[in-house]
Amino acid sequence: MQVAGRLFALVFLIGIAACGGHNLVEDERVDIGGIYSVDPQITWNRLIRADPETWTIDGPSLQAVRFINGIRSDKPLVRTVEEERLPVFRVDMTESAIMEFILDSLFLLGFNNLEAHDLRPIEFGSHEGFRFEFRFLSRDGLEEEGLVAGAVIEQRLYLILYTGVRQHYYPKYLNHVEHIIDSIELIQQSG
Repeated sequence: MQVAGRLFALVFLIGIAACGGHNLVEDERVDIGGIYSVDPQITWNRLIRADPETWTIDGPSLQAVRFINGIRSDKPLVRTVEEERLPVFRVDMTESAIMEFILDSLFLLGFNNLEAHDLRPIEFGSHEGFRFEFRFLSRDGLEEEGLVAGAVIEQRLYLILYTGVRQHYYPKYLNHVEHIIDSIELIQQSG
């Protein structure tokens, strides 16, 4: 099981790191997945062709904001080589069940010793959403922290996942990530 978890983590992290370059996200509103926009507040590096879309300043192994958009019912958190082994999202899940789905997925992707806390409701733009924090050990044994903010919009799951090394990087950018979450504005869909 540990070998499988490391394989998932390797695919997840290498796929993000080797996604073909980056460009800058400047301090102006950015469209995320065609469903909402956010105000980045500071300049981020946006990894091109990453799935999920990933923003970082110091590198994704130190800290990263991942935008996971539009997970349909019966689909996993992320696409991997062996995605059939990952749990799947169900549109009728409660917020606590969604939290467990995310944590189970992250465990299989190589996040070890996961401990989640403080699941609570939030506003995700104009939708009711949820948020929780968690701690984990990276595959290299680094103590890291994370937070997840999300909502089910039009029967699909949208998440903002922020992770960083606990000692310096996570707290360094936490206020900026809080601002990103607070700035969510849904894009009006035509039709």
